[in-house]
Amino acid sequence: MKVVEVTTTDQKTRYYLADDTGAPVEPVLMYLKFMDDAGYARNTLRMHCIHLKHYFTFLQETDRKFEKATVDTLARFTGWLKNPDIGKRIIPLRLEPAHKAQTINANLDTVIAFYRYLLMHEGMENHLSEKLVKFVNTPSRSYRGFLHGIAPDKPVKSHMLRMPVPKQTIKTVSKEDVTTLLGACTNVRDYFLLYLLFETGMRIGEALSLWLEDFDITCRTVWIHDRGEIGGLNMANKKFTQEEMEYLRGNKYVLDVTDSCVYFSAAYKAEFYQKLLTGKKAKDIFAESGINTDILGANRVNGFRSLVLREAKRGKGFRDISTYTEFSGNYATSPEVRIKYLEQELAYKNQEIEFLKKIASLGEKEAER
Repeated sequence: MKVVEVTTTDQKTRYYLADDTGAPVEPVLMYLKFMDDAGYARNTLRMHCIHLKHYFTFLQETDRKFEKATVDTLARFTGWLKNPDIGKRIIPLRLEPAHKAQTINANLDTVIAFYRYLLMHEGMENHLSEKLVKFVNTPSRSYRGFLHGIAPDKPVKSHMLRMPVPKQTIKTVSKEDVTTLLGACTNVRDYFLLYLLFETGMRIGEALSLWLEDFDITCRTVWIHDRGEIGGLNMANKKFTQEEMEYLRGNKYVLDVTDSCVYFSAAYKAEFYQKLLTGKKAKDIFAESGINTDILGANRVNGFRSLVLREAKRGKGFRDISTYTEFSGNYATSPEVRIKYLEQELAYKNQEIEFLKKIASLGEKEAER
């Protein structure tokens, strides 16, 4: 059993479970397709696929069929998750279980959701999910509801095989530790990355997948997008060669090119959006415009599509490096527009000065210590 990653026709990353022959496991494939249609995130689909891989690996090693699973089957699966080598002749010594209680509960939740889907699907009925669920009137919680003692308590759904999770203190980084880390940075890049993570609370993968277009200085907003796995072959991290940059600059829709970014005109964004409304794919629109999508890469193609849809939804017109943010694609040539642009630049410079003052004050406090 193994988890296989595939790219769909609309350039989305999805997953399926394959057996030892490489063929997809049909029930799991149907379940993941159901979850994908329901709008679950890519990482959720991936985790459910991994959990079902564990379950079907357990069924394969113990010579069981998923259609005939019982409560005892899932109880044995819980023990297998603690020690996957329990059925082998040579059992290595384990001082701690292979998976923690949180991971085991997550696996059980996925398996129960899988059997709940089978129960809803015609011809694949298995009432295991109903047998494992009970309703408790007084759940063991560390808090009381707002209407406790006034309104009758509603029954709460609980799984019978859920593992008790020990209480743990959430690990956090204090402000003093953050100040120490920022003071140890030797370049602006590292300082900005740590400061961004501390101030926004975003994940490291989300921060590494940010593009320049995701920063909206006017609205003081950072847009976070799912751009797939961060890896060495990620086209978003690929630098353009000098020949590729010259090729892109030769296109009439391109205003400027750097080794990592391509800046398209606002007029092309409007044309691109109109073609998207007709049902055309982003890759085909670029091809019609004379732009080689192999040079851009799949992530840049999808990122530009998301950027165009986001600007269209905002309702303030399309923008580029030669237009002002708050105007609907009008070039900043009139004095009024130019004044507004300079006011915006001045406000941005003031923000930079305040940011530098904050950095200097942190450095002075660290030096005093």
